[in-house]
Amino acid sequence: MALNCAKQKTYWLRCLKTFLPNGYTSMDSNRMMIACFIISALDILSALDASMTTDERSSYIEWIYASQQDTGGFQGFPRTPDANPEPNDSHSDARLTIIWEPATVPSTFFALAALLLLRDDFSRVGRRECLTWLTKCQRADCSFGQNLNDKGEVDGGYDTRFGYLAMHIRWMLGGDLLATQEPAWPDVNIDGLVRSIRALQAYDGGFGDLPCSEPHGGYTNCAVNALAIVDKLADGIPDEDALIHWLVLRQTRQFEPDNEDDEDEDEEQGGFATATTSSAIGFNGRCNKIADTCYTWWICDTLKTLGQIELIDKSKATSYLLNKTQHFIGGFGKYPSDPPDIYHSYLGLAALGILGCPDVKPVHSTTSISVDAVDYLEKVIRPGYS
Repeated sequence: MALNCAKQKTYWLRCLKTFLPNGYTSMDSNRMMIACFIISALDILSALDASMTTDERSSYIEWIYASQQDTGGFQGFPRTPDANPEPNDSHSDARLTIIWEPATVPSTFFALAALLLLRDDFSRVGRRECLTWLTKCQRADCSFGQNLNDKGEVDGGYDTRFGYLAMHIRWMLGGDLLATQEPAWPDVNIDGLVRSIRALQAYDGGFGDLPCSEPHGGYTNCAVNALAIVDKLADGIPDEDALIHWLVLRQTRQFEPDNEDDEDEDEEQGGFATATTSSAIGFNGRCNKIADTCYTWWICDTLKTLGQIELIDKSKATSYLLNKTQHFIGGFGKYPSDPPDIYHSYLGLAALGILGCPDVKPVHSTTSISVDAVDYLEKVIRPGYS
């Protein structure tokens, strides 16, 4: 049971330095997320500094700032300088029109996190513009959307992901410190957000995307961590005991067997092995689902935030990642025997940082980036806002 650090570093360096597989071209509008995961993975593996030259680091920082919008926030990929060229002589009636992506809450979070990991000082971040834009992304019911459309209306889902990301943007930009300064800085409605999150806890303890909907591990993590980053855990969770009970029940041995030993073990236990007999136990995100690499992060991190991570079997959770979904070329697959992808590979590494794996840096609960990076934010950047 060990992390193959050499293969992991090779996988992430390949993602950083070469073209990504064709399957990622459909994610062009999410390049900022992909870039952040790659940079952060190398940081967690203590390989970030060695993976780039000073000039490369500067070019990555410039690439991120090229996505910043004058009205606040970052879009998912850099702007195109010649987005609307004039028609040429041979095609006088043709005019290429490229609609720039709006700034989005997720892309802004990932851009700021990537700048932080690259040890930028945020001196070029339009903080007032960004924090003003963030207040406009909050709906009348105090939930957050993904972006503003061309009419200035809030677009996107109603689930807790956007509230989570918005609160972390506010924290990284020192919005909690700046709101009390003169002249006053704009701030979001924290109490209203807490009320909107409270309404999402289901009867069995987890949080869904809408009131009375099925609870989900990812939405639950975002709800709890949004509350934690604004110090409102006590106010925002109606039934913490039920929440903890629901989270602990997500640890499951049910996953696709990938060798004969697993099949024999499954047969002996009537279809799936119990926690006492299995050496690897993953997590699912909803009742009656099989284990999935990413939910080791979503569930374990939530329990870490609540101070209850010792209630799960950390050794068997670690074994699930290292022995079942870690891929021989590096990275992690969604399920055992699946090829690695950037999303599951990153959350697999982050989960190991929460679980205390000695081969990776400790990961900060609520943010999914290293404790080192958060320390830099708290000691170098945020003091300048006060």
